[in-house]
Amino acid sequence: MTHSELSDINTAVAIVGAGLSGSAAAHHLLRQGITDMVVLEAGEQPGGRVRSRVIAGVPVDLGAQFVGPSQTSLLRLLADLGLSTIPMHKAGRDVVHYDFAYDHAQLDRFVSALTDVGSAMDLTTPWHHPDAEYLERLTVNEWARALGIRDTAVLAFISTTVEMFISGSGDTVSALWFAYFVAAAGGWQELSGGTLDARVAGGVQQVALRIADVLAERIRLRSAVTLLEHNDETVSLTTEDGTTVTAERVIIACSPSEVARIRFEPTLPSARVDLDAKWTMSAGMKFAIAFESPFWRELGFSGSIFPSRTSPVGAVIDNTPTDGAGPGVLIGFANSRRFASAQSSQRADRAHIVESYVHQMFGVSAPAAIDYVEHIWADETWLSGCMSPNRPGTLLDSWPSIRNAIGRIHFAGTETSDHFNGYMEGAVRAGQRAADEILTADDRDVNVVRGGFRAT
Repeated sequence: MTHSELSDINTAVAIVGAGLSGSAAAHHLLRQGITDMVVLEAGEQPGGRVRSRVIAGVPVDLGAQFVGPSQTSLLRLLADLGLSTIPMHKAGRDVVHYDFAYDHAQLDRFVSALTDVGSAMDLTTPWHHPDAEYLERLTVNEWARALGIRDTAVLAFISTTVEMFISGSGDTVSALWFAYFVAAAGGWQELSGGTLDARVAGGVQQVALRIADVLAERIRLRSAVTLLEHNDETVSLTTEDGTTVTAERVIIACSPSEVARIRFEPTLPSARVDLDAKWTMSAGMKFAIAFESPFWRELGFSGSIFPSRTSPVGAVIDNTPTDGAGPGVLIGFANSRRFASAQSSQRADRAHIVESYVHQMFGVSAPAAIDYVEHIWADETWLSGCMSPNRPGTLLDSWPSIRNAIGRIHFAGTETSDHFNGYMEGAVRAGQRAADEILTADDRDVNVVRGGFRAT
């Protein structure tokens, strides 16, 4: 439901956020027979950081997209919802647009050090790594230089890789955070290959939309939570329009930056407040450009373009329908730094920059584009960003509080996951973990009703 005539609701479980993590939590509870719940979504539609659009008649994802074979929780959820995946096209030559040739031995040294840190890291408690304090003082590139890496092209490559995966520069992102991010994704090879294996047929937003259809009147859109009052017996949530939801338990399924927007009474413990206040989010941009056909395949190219530090856009990847019939579609990423240097304040300017870049990279007199779509995540009212490029010195002391329940308040969101943190897999795992916390709560503390939705 969007807005009910009812001004106050009583329920067993309230979920804040209908993104992938909140949707996964709701789905998990429903499968266990828990139907007495309300999902409160601040935005106009379910999905959060997943957003599907149509370009040249075919679906494309302008938010989170990629699925890897080891992302088992997400794959099971897709199967439960009757959704399937499409392998990403990889045949052909990649275009590698680096400014200079780089020293492979120096890059190997960095990857080896990164792997060693990840191997010694307990993903459930990365803050206990023996070198955690040292790595948290350094940016990724400062750490690389401390390892003896001097090749400027290698440093640029590392920084571009950091930007590609977590939308932050190697000169600003914490070395500890990046090492954890890579380890949580299965390591460097998995990060750069396996995590980009497939996409969801028809668009990944179908996950949230299908779960919302099942929830029916139990989901409320345009219902941003502004106040959360909690005690030993209940949780009371007030939305922006004045609706009050009283629940026995609540799952907050959003990033720490969004948690910081909610006023809590009483105030959350200082470590949690500090975590939410200092958490960094980056709002990038994703685009798709379509041509009459995937002309690059005929030229022997894969469609993948890996950028240099000075490229006007980030990585570009083939997103053409499986059989290659119909339009050829490329997706890509950008941020304010890249587009600002290209003076692209207007959508038409950005479309022209992307089209020109594609033509330049494939080195041919390519056909004109037939369609272009984009989503600038900084324009979202209720989302602080898509990825978490946390800076040095901001995380270590408060990080252990990230997934700890506080009384009847439970936390989800991909940022709380100990595996595939920042990915859709992490979001699903976190939502299911928070739901399980409620399902296993002592009956003396919570009376979760297995039955119909109730409102008063």
